[in-house]
Amino acid sequence: SILDNSRDAVPAVPLDLVPEPWRQWIADTASAAGAPQDYILQAVLAGVAGVCGAGVRVRVTPAWTEPLVMWQAMVGEPSTGKSAALASMRRLLATIEQERCLHDEERLAAHAARVEKGREDRPFVPSRVVTTDTALEAVAETVTGSPRGVLLWRDLPNVWFGDDGADDSECAAWLEAWTAGAVTVERGRRPSLALASFPVSILETMWPDSLKTALLEGDKSLPIRFLYVWPGPQDYRALAALEPVHDDEVLDRLRRLSALARTPDDPCELRFDERGVKALDGLLIDLHAARRSAEGFEAAWLGKSRAFIVRLAGILELLGFTGGPRSRPGAIGAEQ
Repeated sequence: SILDNSRDAVPAVPLDLVPEPWRQWIADTASAAGAPQDYILQAVLAGVAGVCGAGVRVRVTPAWTEPLVMWQAMVGEPSTGKSAALASMRRLLATIEQERCLHDEERLAAHAARVEKGREDRPFVPSRVVTTDTALEAVAETVTGSPRGVLLWRDLPNVWFGDDGADDSECAAWLEAWTAGAVTVERGRRPSLALASFPVSILETMWPDSLKTALLEGDKSLPIRFLYVWPGPQDYRALAALEPVHDDEVLDRLRRLSALARTPDDPCELRFDERGVKALDGLLIDLHAARRSAEGFEAAWLGKSRAFIVRLAGILELLGFTGGPRSRPGAIGAEQ
């Protein structure tokens, strides 16, 4: 539908599925920013992925786990509220990042000790949540200071699916970023950078025409891993109807998720229970049938959406956990 300019009417974002207080924050922020709720929800999903990454894994079966890595695209014409929708979550993630940096003293001391003993020749890299540099080498260096991963943030009209003209090794590295896999990044005359885990979430904005060109001309291996949102026309929101936005509540919950997430080699694990596995199995049967009746890009995207479903279920459980008294998230059941 993107390629032939014949989209059907877009359903309303199912905000009732989002636990409180996140649901109210999304609605309030959309009103305050004059932006579609669809975009605000994308920012929330990206925020959770940014603070958790490979520090949280969702286990479906003993052989199937997924990291909380999300690749998301906010599609829309110019001046449709994409940047406004991102602003509030970006501020909250900047606060989380500043607080992490305040606790880097222990890492810095350990790094200095390794340098003194000749066991380390790389500069110290502070903890980050968000990066805007799309160069593979720069992102990999950032991850060395943030092992659970980073959120690559691109609020630009042009589409980015990996570096332009990237060779096979760079494309392979970005594919590993989707699964939080291991990579080795060559750095010219400097020693190569070997990472046991390379978790990178992505949130970017796109104009429809640019996306259409990218899908027609570029490699499809990266675009099929994105979750796309392109809301329909929005009603005007009267300024008098604006409601307060509870940023402090959401910030506290992002802090709780940041404290919950651990490291890629010892992650916090969310497990599907028996009801969850049964519900997922039923959905995957339908998904399998839909994929067999599709072709090309659509079929490939549907094939990857089983991973979207599992990761989104994990995020929904985490959103519910932060709004309640539990000390740990529960099992993922049929509801999620």
